[in-house]
Amino acid sequence: MEKFDLLLAKLAADESSGAEQLAPITLDIIRSILENPNDEILYRNLEALVKTIREQLPEIVSLRRIANRIEKLPRGDLRSELRELENELRLALERETASVAHLAANLIRENSTVATISQSGTVFQAFFKAKASGVDFHVIVPVGQPAREGIETAKKLADCEIDVTIIPDAAMAIAASRADLILVGADAITREFFLNKLGTTTIAIAARHYGVPLYVCARREKFILQENFPRKVRVYGPTEINPPQSEYITAGAPLFERTPLSLVTGIITEGGIVTPERGIVEITEVTDD
Repeated sequence: MEKFDLLLAKLAADESSGAEQLAPITLDIIRSILENPNDEILYRNLEALVKTIREQLPEIVSLRRIANRIEKLPRGDLRSELRELENELRLALERETASVAHLAANLIRENSTVATISQSGTVFQAFFKAKASGVDFHVIVPVGQPAREGIETAKKLADCEIDVTIIPDAAMAIAASRADLILVGADAITREFFLNKLGTTTIAIAARHYGVPLYVCARREKFILQENFPRKVRVYGPTEINPPQSEYITAGAPLFERTPLSLVTGIITEGGIVTPERGIVEITEVTDD
């Protein structure tokens, strides 16, 4: 398979990475498209990328915005316009993610315990920045069945000499009770809820019960008007859950869930921390959806 095909297949099959990890893969796909000198293939591969995002990754708002930008590019000098877009998006991603991570890292205190869930690229950066600044802290992360993305999170943190404890998903309430802070990512944010990996609402409810602050780390481009929120979401089915064979047993759950902003202390963006008022944030910026 060619580089484009390999990267596109990787993007389409990913059920565990967060938006900030999928966005660089998408930009790498665009770069691989530009490497092919054949304009006909360029058009075809771009169409395949946009179709994959819209049909197989409908919840990832940042990728949808990339697809929208691609479709709006003038066709007169598409190759040049695409190259400029890829550079612009890559620089914005790096700058904005670093800003969010910096603000989040400042919330991590010496000898504190921080709980998280799944694998958010922005939360990773926050942990790495806090560690680099000399802060000593401990992280708790659930396994994240059935994809087990918490295992990958633990590996990445341990590789950077950050102490981490892996817990079963059923122990998320215990994790919240022992945490001083909870940091999570998001794939979309509306005025009343945010979308993140399954299990986020459980730890958010526990955090509210135990009085632990919970912050969502997300660039502002993930804010989306309610009417533009994706109707289709991916699900875990029998293949992932592997239930016993019986006509009386069914198995399935969404990969992502809606967590009310009423459970959130604040949303950390590149422009500062947004505090929900009575569980609502105003989505005022013009969107490209």
